[in-house]
Amino acid sequence: MLQAKATLIEAGLALERSKKLHAQGLLGQSDLDSANANKMRADATLASAVAGGSLARASLKSAKSRLDKATIYSPIDGVVLARLVELGQTVTAGFTTPVLFRLAEDLTRMRVKAAIDEADVGRVQPGATAFFTVEAYPERKFPSSVQSLGNDPKTTSNVVTYQGLLLVDNAERLLRPGMTCNATIVAETRKDVLVVPNAALRFTPPTTGPPTQEKKATVGEPKKRVWVLSGKTPVAVEVKTGVSDGLVTEIVSGDLKPGTEVLVDVKEQP
Repeated sequence: MLQAKATLIEAGLALERSKKLHAQGLLGQSDLDSANANKMRADATLASAVAGGSLARASLKSAKSRLDKATIYSPIDGVVLARLVELGQTVTAGFTTPVLFRLAEDLTRMRVKAAIDEADVGRVQPGATAFFTVEAYPERKFPSSVQSLGNDPKTTSNVVTYQGLLLVDNAERLLRPGMTCNATIVAETRKDVLVVPNAALRFTPPTTGPPTQEKKATVGEPKKRVWVLSGKTPVAVEVKTGVSDGLVTEIVSGDLKPGTEVLVDVKEQP
């Protein structure tokens, strides 16, 4: 552009000299026309240079804009769990935005997705106490609580479950995303109650052997029974049961006392 300006100045001075010489009759008309044409060409060259400069600035601005868009920033602060693209790989948005990285915002606070059986979902409420174990630390129970309970059923092998979300404090960073866990939700608490193993409620003595006796429960109570030994004779005692945690069951009423031994299996004698 500086060269075009210098050429314009030179052509302008030459035109002025030509005009003076032509006025004195020392320069012909054709030479004056040539000087005027040179001045016009110099004007056009400068205008073209100015336009070229504007186009170059616009191209630079566009290049800077594309460069800024080439830098991708994470929308959150967190930990990169997985990188799904490699350096130099070409990606395009197309109709689906590509996933470049999978991030976790805060690994110190996590959630457990628990599949709750339809038979138990009625006893689970948000805020209930829970705990769970993972295979990486089988001897440790991690405390948690129920945050929410979903209404969308999921059927797997003809078993209907509902998803519950448990809040977990992972300040020690022992738990990792994707771990499989076994969760226990405390739906109800009983203190100072009489319980028997669930195996005792399922036990039935063999039909052969010494005759058995039964102690009847009060009329109207459910016909649950456990077996105790009277000497060498199994005796059935009907009881009324309460809540169960899957291992033991509460005994609400019946002719059982704390410490009474109940039968859970029969050992064959050689």
